Amino acid sequence: LQMTSIVALLLPLVLLPITARATTISLSDYGAKPDSNGDAAPALQRAIVEAAKNKEPVTLNIPKGRYDFFPEHASHRRFFASNAGDTDGMHIIAVDLKGLKNLTIEGNGALFMMRGKMTLLVADECENLNIHNLAFDFLRPTMSEVKISETGDGYWIGQVHPDSRYELKDGKHVVWVGEGWKTRHNLGQIFDPSNTTTWRLNFDPINDASAVEDVRPGFLKFTVSKAVETKIAKELKVGETLQCRDVRRDEVENPKGSGVFFEIIMQHPHGPRVRKRKEMRSIVVYPRPQRSEVLEHSGLAQRGDAQALP
Repeated sequence: LQMTSIVALLLPLVLLPITARATTISLSDYGAKPDSNGDAAPALQRAIVEAAKNKEPVTLNIPKGRYDFFPEHASHRRFFASNAGDTDGMHIIAVDLKGLKNLTIEGNGALFMMRGKMTLLVADECENLNIHNLAFDFLRPTMSEVKISETGDGYWIGQVHPDSRYELKDGKHVVWVGEGWKTRHNLGQIFDPSNTTTWRLNFDPINDASAVEDVRPGFLKFTVSKAVETKIAKELKVGETLQCRDVRRDEVENPKGSGVFFEIIMQHPHGPRVRKRKEMRSIVVYPRPQRSEVLEHSGLAQRGDAQALP
């Protein structure tokens, strides 16, 4: 009888659930200051190292505000991703998450602003990773845009988006200028706002021009041959937007792991490249509403329409 009483007393203790103690850390504790224009990459890296030390679940809290990320102090390592085979695998990564478990990043509406060409996010072999309420953007997106404002006999005039900085070379070429990069585009497509459709062109109204000049701030005049003028008259309309980019994809986002959930806002022309998609719980990507570019998002999100991958 005495032994039976002891067992009865112990059973409730054995059946009590064991809940892992959660730890919360703040990015500001590691030196990041929102809206300071300083480089937040070192602070984020220190916070990630600290989070990796914990065996219990960790929440990394990002105080609301803008955080700038520069290539100089971002993570530099090799990472091979599909549809980004134009490099030797070396990437510049703003948010580099590798081998992390049970991490939640709470963005609180914060904005991670890229200050140069880099991969926004790599989640490599992570488990139970959750990212909420966090926006990613480029101060200078890698896609450039020109709105068609006028067409005429042997010419057309386009209004360049304010974010699409450029230089004119030899009066014939448009060189797109970003933070730490310059390029001439080799792919063009048109967005028609009247029916929200986008399609690729079989000619290039910019590169096929014989001359280009500034006619007033933000407006370029392109001189074209009769053959190009005929194509423009057939395929382009005033009010449509010409999107220009380099097809070389040297930087992408790449979530990879199991139990991964992202709820983020991104302004990026090519969208994430997902490995082991079957292990992703969901990913939601859509343009930041403050941006006015059209920007194709490789089918994940387009012109502000949020979509999810199962």
